[in-house]
Amino acid sequence: MGQKLFYINPKNEQYYGELTISQDISAKVKLGQQALIKVRSYPYGEYGYLRGRVSYISEIPIGDSTFFVKLDLLRSGKDSLIQLKPGILGNAEIITEDKSIFKRVWYNLTKNLEYQRTGKG
Repeated sequence: MGQKLFYINPKNEQYYGELTISQDISAKVKLGQQALIKVRSYPYGEYGYLRGRVSYISEIPIGDSTFFVKLDLLRSGKDSLIQLKPGILGNAEIITEDKSIFKRVWYNLTKNLEYQRTGKG
């Protein structure tokens, strides 16, 4: 489910993320779904990504047909190199379908090739 701007916020030392999703994908996003978060100040290829879980979805749109989503961060030893700070930015991808890694890579590859060929995603 496309990448969205992600903002990290502390809550009593337990960090969480905030993002907005567009109305056209809001029906696919459910409580408890996992998300992959690439932190902008830590290159993904070197540091990997954070994992999160959808813990809140607003019922009423905010602004221009977007919905507020909160992700609780699921920290593990693997992502300990990423030092979280309030206000740090990243991109979040909420996993709405159970696809294999190969299918996800293939989809992103074909999407990028199509964009390069036509200029449209």
